[in-house]
Amino acid sequence: MLDFAIGYMRAHQQADMALIVAERRRQVIHSVVNETRAAYWRAVAADRALKSFDQVLDRVRGALGRSQKQIDEGIGGQLEALSYQEDLLVTLRELETRRRQLIEARTELAVLMNIHPDSDFTLVDSATEAHPLPAIAMSSDQLELEALHNRSELRSEAYQLRINQRDSKIALIQMVPGLNFSAGINHTTDSYKVNSRWYDGALNLSWNLMQVFKAPANMKLADSQIELSKVRSLALSMAVISQVNIAQLRYHHALDDFKLADRISGVQDRIVNSMQAQRSANTVGESDAIRAEVRSLLSGLQRDMAYADLQAAYGQVFASIGVDPLPRDVADDSVDSIAQAIHTVMRQWQNGEYDARGIAVADDVQQQPAEQQTVMTGTDKQAMQ
Repeated sequence: MLDFAIGYMRAHQQADMALIVAERRRQVIHSVVNETRAAYWRAVAADRALKSFDQVLDRVRGALGRSQKQIDEGIGGQLEALSYQEDLLVTLRELETRRRQLIEARTELAVLMNIHPDSDFTLVDSATEAHPLPAIAMSSDQLELEALHNRSELRSEAYQLRINQRDSKIALIQMVPGLNFSAGINHTTDSYKVNSRWYDGALNLSWNLMQVFKAPANMKLADSQIELSKVRSLALSMAVISQVNIAQLRYHHALDDFKLADRISGVQDRIVNSMQAQRSANTVGESDAIRAEVRSLLSGLQRDMAYADLQAAYGQVFASIGVDPLPRDVADDSVDSIAQAIHTVMRQWQNGEYDARGIAVADDVQQQPAEQQTVMTGTDKQAMQ
């Protein structure tokens, strides 16, 4: 019976270890989704910008060639021509640097998709000029409470606390002495025996003295691990709340940056349209038109990059509260089914909503024993205080 009790507790500990591994898997999924989300929107910005980069680069190179020809032939003022050529070279260097960064954005996304960096793929959203702004429907307090309930780090620590508590019980059971009973009915056909039938019984008591001597140390170690787990859980709770608040701040800052970048891009587009009209009427020079076009291109790129940062910050908010991007109910393990399920979740996130029932291991925590639920509730209360 003692061996069965110890084996039963060890089996529960292994089950808790399996749950800890599942929580680590959730962390990996969150990390992969966030990295892919950020890389995807940077690649979308790159696709949009690269469509116009080649045309602007050709215009800058053409103007640079004409300027060099004027300098070689001695036409016009040399100082003015050299200054204009310097401006063109600086613009060309900036455009080439940005172009390389844009190409690297597509390469980064290809690596995350586990395909060859030179693979040719099309991003659907790059064909759309405007995207809706993401919104957060929950308040800061609601986000903090959801994070305390869903974050895999806190769940893992709760499972580890339950493992440590069972270690303490196992140390107590190992101190209990073993008690064996035996009884039997005996019969013989030997006629020389006085009694042909007799009964016997025995009671054996065994005690492992080494376990008795080791028990105080084992109990102290188990109690220390329990206290350490509680302290670590409290520290993790505070860290999780800080991460949620930081994620919200980054989201709001990214939203303000995008709105400002969008306004700047709109103004630059109007300037380019005005410059083109004046250029057609020969009232402005080629250099002013090229500068305006380059500024418009770069401001549009900054707007798209600001939107990519906004999407990354928005995804980080949901990652900070531990929401699963993959729902529990998926038709099958095919790529199409998983993609459709993730698409549904992302669309909910875009509207500032999420389905709490879709969290992959929510029921595992809900169905914990009363002692475990008390530990988690106490941790949440301490963290909120």
